[in-house]
Order: sequence, then structure tokens, then C-alpha cells
Amino acid sequence: MNSRFRDDAARIAATAINEVLQKLGINHRVEGIAVLPAGATSYLVDIVMRDLTIDGTWSVSFTISTCGTPLSMEYLVKHGRSSTLLSSSSEFQEQQAIERLALSRHPEATGVKEIKPFLMTDEKADAWFVILTTSKEFEFITTLVTAEDLRAAN
Repeated sequence: MNSRFRDDAARIAATAINEVLQKLGINHRVEGIAVLPAGATSYLVDIVMRDLTIDGTWSVSFTISTCGTPLSMEYLVKHGRSSTLLSSSSEFQEQQAIERLALSRHPEATGVKEIKPFLMTDEKADAWFVILTTSKEFEFITTLVTAEDLRAAN
């Protein structure tokens, strides 16, 4: 995917979603957006939004198909094709590996709430701060996953 298309798609999606939220009177704004390749003719759009009333974030993901009928993530998951479609995105694969490793460390966790890049003093060290959900409301588990951890797990 050329970077101009990626930039244009991100800008258009962010603008459109902000407009819809404003028109509906919903107190949210787009914090970040990523447009990633998700196969030969599809793209995954991942949007992080901030709820300004509680200062919390949540995300929305959808696919764009450049030929034929667009496929929703619900359809792909239901038919077991999401991993095939998204397998070409190295960012998605990395995110999945980080989630698997973090969840394997904490069997009591029920899911992943958030993954944030973590700045290390060593320029060559990549790390991610992972917030995991539990079955108890407002109780979270945090863990740090490094690139070395990912290499060791593979």
C-alpha cells in the first residue's frame, strides 16, 4: 500500500468519524488511527477514540475491501477467515503475539484492555506495557512484554 493512500484513508476516516460524533452530540474524539494492509485487496482500519466525559479510551476496527463486496470483521471471524486475511500485517501479528504472551503469564486475566509502547533507555529494546482485564470490575493486571520475550516465545 502506498503511503499516500494510507495517509488519505486515515485522514478521511478520522474526519468522518469526528463529524458523525459531533453531529450526534457524542462527547468523543479520535485519538489515533492506523490503516494497515490486511491482504491483497483489503485494509484494516484501527481507530482509538477518547471519551471526553470519563477520559477513557476505546477502539473500533473495520476492514475496507478495494474490490468486490467489503467484508466485515464479524463475517470474517464467524467464517474463520480473519486470521488469514490479516496475516500479511506484521503489526497485527506482533500485536497478537504480545497479547498471547501477556495472557499466558496471567491465567486469571480475561482479556486485553490496552497495549502501549514503553520507552526503554536502550534504543534497540522494544517493549510494550500491557493492561489486562479480570473478571472483577475495575481490576486490572499490568505486565511488560519486551522484544526479547517475544523472540524467546517463538
